[in-house]
Amino acid sequence: SHIGLQGRPGSAIRPAPARAMPKAWQGPSQRATPAETEAARDRLLAFFADTDFARGVVDSLQSDGYAVLRGVLSRDEADREFDRMWDFVERVSPTVRRQEPATWWPEGAGAVDPWPH
Repeated sequence: SHIGLQGRPGSAIRPAPARAMPKAWQGPSQRATPAETEAARDRLLAFFADTDFARGVVDSLQSDGYAVLRGVLSRDEADREFDRMWDFVERVSPTVRRQEPATWWPEGAGAVDPWPH
């Protein structure tokens, strides 16, 4: 079974200090200036079809930050990809651990976000 995001757990478990991803590991999009990021933000909109389905996907992306595309993957395929996602996260951000939800957030105000960007 998968651990879902249900709110930050109590402070009983203390994660290891989060560290920023080294600049050498970052791709160009991770080093973009705020102005460059804003200018590129909607560049892919031109590639969406003009259909009700496509407009629904765009609306979901813009309002929620993600879109659910039902029936694209089987349950087994989705489970495999979910596991691959966690393998990647734990490999590039070793302070984030799937089975320890307390490691999913920065330690405190101003702390480095532990998730890969």
